[in-house]
Amino acid sequence: MAGKPISCITFLIITIFFTLIGLASTASTPESGDNSTDSTIEQQSAQIFWIGDGGGGKSIAILPLRAVGLAESQQYLPEIARGEFVSNFETYSAIRVLDRVTLESQYNELLSGYYSDNAEAGMDLGHLIPTDYLMIGNITRTATGYALQIQITSNADKITAASFSETVTIAELDNLIGIRRASLELLQKLGVQSTGRTRTELTQAATENRVEAQTDLARAITARRNGTIVEALTYFYQAESFDSSLLEAARNASIISTVINSGNIGENVRNDIQRRNEWLNILNEADAFFENRLFEIVYDPNLIQGAIDYNAETVRLSFSMLVMPISASIRTLTDIRNGLIQTGKMREWGLSLWPFGYSHNSSGNILSTRMFDRIYYSYGGKNFNIRAFLINEDGKVIGRINSTVTIVVGFPRDHPLFINPTNRINPFVHDGGSGSGYFVTDRFVTYNHTGEWRRYDFDGVNVNDITDTLTIEITSVNGVNVQDPANRGFINISTGSVQRRP
Repeated sequence: MAGKPISCITFLIITIFFTLIGLASTASTPESGDNSTDSTIEQQSAQIFWIGDGGGGKSIAILPLRAVGLAESQQYLPEIARGEFVSNFETYSAIRVLDRVTLESQYNELLSGYYSDNAEAGMDLGHLIPTDYLMIGNITRTATGYALQIQITSNADKITAASFSETVTIAELDNLIGIRRASLELLQKLGVQSTGRTRTELTQAATENRVEAQTDLARAITARRNGTIVEALTYFYQAESFDSSLLEAARNASIISTVINSGNIGENVRNDIQRRNEWLNILNEADAFFENRLFEIVYDPNLIQGAIDYNAETVRLSFSMLVMPISASIRTLTDIRNGLIQTGKMREWGLSLWPFGYSHNSSGNILSTRMFDRIYYSYGGKNFNIRAFLINEDGKVIGRINSTVTIVVGFPRDHPLFINPTNRINPFVHDGGSGSGYFVTDRFVTYNHTGEWRRYDFDGVNVNDITDTLTIEITSVNGVNVQDPANRGFINISTGSVQRRP
């Protein structure tokens, strides 16, 4: 935790965890496994994205760009740029990409103690040349924009093999078109013959989903580097859901998920107490991270006209909103629960009721973790007090809503989150019988509005204040100003359509 000293046990936990991730990463690289699938993908891509060998047989390590003069709110740009470069080189060429995460995993393995001091790999530590090329660069704030400077050097002779230099706008960084143009030019300078489709795609702005995916990938990489495993896995999952072609996100999600699901993250600790403490660290991290990141608020910005008061010259304007679980968060919770089951120690450690609590009292109520306000059997209640404004073109607030949404969520009886260590249904799971008012389905569901859209009304809107364009702004959730940049990430808020579930 921030501000607290790291104990020897905690240091050992982190070291072992990342060593295992490093081993899993190494085991999953093309050099040590079946290349048939990768070869098929490359053959298919060769017909679409490049002519000839596409740079096959070459390799490159891509490092995050260095930020120069960027504001604090823009510090995410170098990591997002790195992610887009990695993805573009992997997609539009046959050049093998060793990204920074894989490179860190390689060095973690060499430092793990598994190798003899006399082993060749260990002797080369610090002098390894893992790739043919190395990409580095800067994003520099200037008086006219942002200078994007990229250099690719040959690791064999340190000679510059390709470079790119251009001043771009912040919009061209945010929509990734600046990085995509740079990728195209650099690939061509490395000898890759791009097809017309590649040239078209890399000279267009990225889709909104692509930008969201790269943003979440950057968050995941940062979280993993900081040792926050739960946060990293969730953002990798989220990036993958936004853009399934983002191979780096899928690859890293698989690596961490495999390690957690195995339950063996503490096999090499000195005793069972340390192993339990290691798992408690992960559970505590999950409790804190998911406290406000288990659900998201989705609203439809299209207003619906209601009753008109002709005497008062007012009208009711309504919009629809729902609160729903975040699929990436549920995947992470399920992975952790599966890993706990695999330890065979859940009951002995007193963790069999997680994530809904660590123990239960005499009345049968499970004591909740922080991600839920209250727990009753298998159901977690969560209250959301939501404030929203309706604003006209002149910036005038013409309507207000202050509403509390109380939801209760449930799982199917055989969901992994509720299978106990003996593979029987947890005795504290409610069966959703008649008259209970609860729902049991194949996913999270909600009590009250059962996961469906619910209408909220701006009453008494003065018709004289209505302009052609009206904007709905959700301003606070549970008393937290969600429009303050300092509270970014408190809870996900997005737009959707009543006609199509988000």
